[in-house]
Order: sequence, then C-alpha cells, then structure tokens
Amino acid sequence: MKKYFSTLLIILLSSFTTAPRIVWLDELDLSNVDQSAGKAIANQSMWKTPLSIAGEKFDRGVGTHAASVFRIKLDGKTISFKASAGIDDSAPEHELKQASAEFIILGDGKIIWRSGIMHAGEKAKQIDISTKGIKSLILRVNHAGDGIAGDRTNWVNARFEVKGADPVSVKKNVNRNTS
Repeated sequence: MKKYFSTLLIILLSSFTTAPRIVWLDELDLSNVDQSAGKAIANQSMWKTPLSIAGEKFDRGVGTHAASVFRIKLDGKTISFKASAGIDDSAPEHELKQASAEFIILGDGKIIWRSGIMHAGEKAKQIDISTKGIKSLILRVNHAGDGIAGDRTNWVNARFEVKGADPVSVKKNVNRNTS
C-alpha cells in the first residue's frame, strides 16, 4: 500500500508543471547590443527621452538605433516573444522626415518575423512569435539603405514567456586567429 501511494504521489507531482513567467527584454544586459550610434537603453529612447512611437508613449522597452543587433541565448524552452516595434519620435523633425528602418527577428539563423520597412510616424508593429525549441534569437534593426539619420528605434513592451532558464544577452562571437 505504501508503495502504491509513493508511486501515485510521483505521478501527481510530475504532472504539475510550473507556470510560465515573464522576463522583460529591458532586464537583459544591454551592453551586448551592437549598434551604429549610441548605446541601447532600458525604458528610454537612446537619447534618454520617454519611449514614444507615433505619439504613443510606452513605459517599458529598449531604445536602440539602426543598424543594431541584439543576440539572445534561449534554452529551447522559452514559449514566446511578444513586443511592438517602431521608430522613436525623439529625433529632430528634419531627421524624422528621412527616418526608416526594418525590424527583423531571427530564430536559430532563420527569419521568423519582419516588419517591412517602417517610417517615422507609423504606429508600432505588433510581434507575437513562438520561440519553442529556439536556442538563438537575434533582434535586428536595419537602416533600410538610406543611412541612419533619425533611425532611433524601439522594441517596446518586449517580453519573453519562459518555462526554462531565463534568456541571456550574448556578445558578438569574435573569431580570433592566433596563428
């Protein structure tokens, strides 16, 4: 009888899984973001102004600049990445007139989401992608071929739904020839 209850207890405990938790993009180490100008900043534009896209303000996110690359290590158990992306309103008006960028997300080297070319004043584009099984996520912003003037960009309300290990930002892998 005791063995029966022990077995039943093991089965019951193994059927319970921990609830997913949220890890915000702005909580990761932003010093690993490579970008053409300035530094990525948590919860502000890269010019230290409130995050704002097409007049809408956001409390959470990461302010970057095109071109930028944000490499994130996942454990394959992360469930999803949800965010919005767009061009920040903080650039001077003459720069906003030519501001354009494209947001691209790669999972294990394959494009899994792209915004298309965006311009200043456009509403943020919504992102809701599955990251199940993915171990390497790259958040990329390209300058759309017209230079970087005004290309202050934001990943806002950006968060991971996580069941395994927390996502970790990683530095660019630099191969050094020691010979």
